[in-house]
Amino acid sequence: MVDVFDRHRVSFSAVTQQINSATSMGRLMLNLLLSFAQFEREVTGERIRDKIAASKAKGMWMGGPLPLGYDVRDRLLVINETEAALVRRIFDDFVTVRSATLMAKAYGAEGVVTKGGKPFTKQTLYKMLHNRMYLGEIVHKGQSFPGQHPAIVTQAQWDAVHALIATDGIERRRETNDRQREPVLLHGLLFTPDGERLVPSYTVKKGKTYRYYTPIKHRRFGAWASQHGPLPAAPIEELVTQQIVAALSAPHIVQSVWDRIRAVRPDLSEPEVVLPMRNLACLWQQLFPAEQCRLAQLLIERVVIRWWAGNHLTRSGLAGTGGRADALHHRCRVAGMGADGGNGMKPKVQALGGPVARERRDGGQVKLSTFIPLKIRKRGASKVVVRPDGQVESPGEIATQIDQPLLVALTRAFYWQQLLDDGVVGSGSEIAQHEGLHHSTVNELLRLTLLEPAIIQSILAGQQPRCMSLLWFQRNPLPTDWVAQREVVAGFDA
Repeated sequence: MVDVFDRHRVSFSAVTQQINSATSMGRLMLNLLLSFAQFEREVTGERIRDKIAASKAKGMWMGGPLPLGYDVRDRLLVINETEAALVRRIFDDFVTVRSATLMAKAYGAEGVVTKGGKPFTKQTLYKMLHNRMYLGEIVHKGQSFPGQHPAIVTQAQWDAVHALIATDGIERRRETNDRQREPVLLHGLLFTPDGERLVPSYTVKKGKTYRYYTPIKHRRFGAWASQHGPLPAAPIEELVTQQIVAALSAPHIVQSVWDRIRAVRPDLSEPEVVLPMRNLACLWQQLFPAEQCRLAQLLIERVVIRWWAGNHLTRSGLAGTGGRADALHHRCRVAGMGADGGNGMKPKVQALGGPVARERRDGGQVKLSTFIPLKIRKRGASKVVVRPDGQVESPGEIATQIDQPLLVALTRAFYWQQLLDDGVVGSGSEIAQHEGLHHSTVNELLRLTLLEPAIIQSILAGQQPRCMSLLWFQRNPLPTDWVAQREVVAGFDA
């Protein structure tokens, strides 16, 4: 205030005291009084801070924002059981969900709010997770002291939360994103012969998700970086699942499991162990996807997709020259079971897809190696897996070969031809202008109206050859003669 007076050339004079800023003696008295006043303020502040520090060292709560989970009674913190249950839930949820962002979103959807009635935010949750008052402690200037109030969370809950917080944030975010996705059965288990890992990928078209296993070099460097292409996920997973069920349902495996269980769990009867293993195919379908993935990770060591050519296995599955074939080489770990023979590999050729080799390992484990020849063929723009018996593996889909894009193209072609016949439009170029297509595309589709009725009926029924797709028709126009068309269709390897 005195500085303000001086800037405006205003003097200050007191009537009851000898203070007059216009004289030197008055200014001396004024400065002395100001110095003593400042000294008194600082001493008072130090005493208050020392009092607060001493009180907190004794574990006393000295006021401030009231944390969630506590109420004040006689200047002491007491637990609010309703809010304390929410605090414990937040600590437990962070260990499970591992993401404060997802927790805040879930609490907002449930209508859960803070003590002040505001929705939870990521920052609010992190402040709560770092608040040592929930451990029954009082913190002062980085030091914590045992508090006089009861704790809400246990030391184990606190340690579990802060062990996660101490991990790398990027790694934790990646793990959270992986958990949000649909579980993938062969995640980290599928490889090419040269050791390249096939990672899960997917694409969405018209609201439908198509899953694949793609070489990891595709993601890192582009499609040109790997000589192997993406493979459909569902049929390969179905084949592997069948081998897991077949391996665990084999009579000698069931007997080995029962012998082991009888030694460690004498309270279980033989039907309680044997019947579920014999009905494993039905039980597997009832498991949650996450549990199926967990069992696959425990049982499967490695699944290798091999490509053969030359004098090995051709596309038709016969020995010869040229061509290419694919096979599923699958190694399964079975713990605690007996095996034939001693150490090393003991070849034993069995039925297709059965164990062709066994290896005894330390710790009572047995490695079963399985070899499944199969063919991966293109159907239009997609790939399908053809089993050795000629059946197409399409799990979860209707057992038909109806080509939807080809069916739509055929419908549009006849509709456009009807417009031309009725004179509604004058040419294919006019149709292309109305449809927003190139005129060559319209002309290619119009050629579908020249197909023989029997071929059209087979397309409508889904009985056309597998390779007869819309893309094939666009690249290989059929002759107009119906007899010649039948000869071309008969040449397909359906």
